[in-house]
Amino acid sequence: MALTARWAKSVLDYDPFGGDQGDPGDYTLRDVIVESCRKAGTCHDCGQGFAQGMTIRKIEVRDPDRIRTYKWCRACCDAMALSWTDGGDAISARHRLRMARGRQGQAPGPGADGA
Repeated sequence: MALTARWAKSVLDYDPFGGDQGDPGDYTLRDVIVESCRKAGTCHDCGQGFAQGMTIRKIEVRDPDRIRTYKWCRACCDAMALSWTDGGDAISARHRLRMARGRQGQAPGPGADGA
């Protein structure tokens, strides 16, 4: 999917935690699309790695004790954008990748799809 304002809005409108994240006193500091991330990392949803310079979603949450950061790869962001029209099929498939990796005892890392 092309990186457009409509795509970014569709991604940011999707609640990746489905309302079950956080405790009283937690609040979101930042929820943004980063067009060129500074460091490589691992996606919170699929568990696959993403390279420096990739487009990602990043959420920073403040709780009473610390700031937590969550990041999502471009493939999971695309799936979030599609969730409004595909009934959640694409994002569910991305979640299954993480579960499959866990069952196989694989540590999160770079995936074959370049995420």
